[in-house]
Amino acid sequence: MQPERKAAARSWRESANQDARIANLLAENEPNAACFHTQQAGEKALKAALVFATDDIARTHVLTLLLDELNAAGHPPPEAALSAARLLDRYYIPTRYPDAVGDVDPARFFAPADAHGAISLTQTIFTFVDDLLRGFETEPPPEPVDESVHDIDPMAG
Repeated sequence: MQPERKAAARSWRESANQDARIANLLAENEPNAACFHTQQAGEKALKAALVFATDDIARTHVLTLLLDELNAAGHPPPEAALSAARLLDRYYIPTRYPDAVGDVDPARFFAPADAHGAISLTQTIFTFVDDLLRGFETEPPPEPVDESVHDIDPMAG
C-alpha cells in the first residue's frame, strides 16, 4: 500500500469518526442534524474503503452507489451494510432543508429515536469498512515474479 493512499484513507476514516461523534452529541436535542451526520459518517467511511480498494473516490453522496463501487472492485458488502446504506441515504436531504418534507421543519420531523437508530446503522457501515481496511493491512505482499519464466522462449520446440 502506498503511504499516500494509506494516509488519505486514514483521513477519510477519521473524518467519519468525527461525524459519528457529532451525531452522538446532537442525538437528543437536534436529531435531524444528528441523522445528517450519521449519513456523512457512513459516506466518509465508505470513501476511506474506496481509497484503499481503488485509489479513487466516487464523487457521490449516495452510500448505496459507494457500495456498488466497492462491489465492482471485488469487495461485496454484506446485506446488513446494504440495508444500513439504504436507510442512511434517506437522511442526506430531508434532515437539512425546511422544504424537503412538505411544510414540516426537519427539526420537528425527526425524533431522538431516529437519531439513535441512524447511529446504529452507521456502526454497521463502520464494521464493514473496518473489516475491509484490516483485510488490506494483512494482505500478504505480492509474490515476487520468477524472472526465469520470462526467459523461456514460447516458440522454442
